Amino acid sequence: RVIKADIREKDHLIFLLTFFLTKITYSMKVNFKHFFSRENDLYTTLCNCHTMNDIRNFLLNYFDEIILELQNKVKSRNSFLVKQAIEYINANVYSDISLVKVADHLSIHPNYLSKIFKQEVGESFIEYIIRVKMREAKNLICNSNDKIYEIADKLHYKDVGHFTRLFKKTYGVSPTEYRQLM
Repeated sequence: RVIKADIREKDHLIFLLTFFLTKITYSMKVNFKHFFSRENDLYTTLCNCHTMNDIRNFLLNYFDEIILELQNKVKSRNSFLVKQAIEYINANVYSDISLVKVADHLSIHPNYLSKIFKQEVGESFIEYIIRVKMREAKNLICNSNDKIYEIADKLHYKDVGHFTRLFKKTYGVSPTEYRQLM
């Protein structure tokens, strides 16, 4: 009788554990089928654990894998958002681009965009915009007869002096000197 009671209790605990783990993984939208043995069933996999140490090791591995999958999901989402931000910046290089505008476009908080942008791209949001706009300024200087103040205005730099300083910092020469070198 004691053995039957122990077996029922073990089966009941495994059932509850299975229910709990399934609920957790479904609520986090994690694909957990690869955790199971060849039966592809959490309950059967846990029943095949013969000792408490086996169950403990299974659970430790199970939660390590869930955490890893969640981290990968977050990283994948961040990469997607940063890619969308870069596409927006490149498509709007002739507009007044700001962190707030791009974050609003992506429906995320500007601080979050700033953080993940720096992590993914390796430079700040502002540094990236300056680099893109200066590359476009260089292209316009080489391929148009626009005056420097017109190029600055096209790229939404209202202060030509500021535009010139950024260009010189980026390329080592002023926009006028760059045009003369071409």
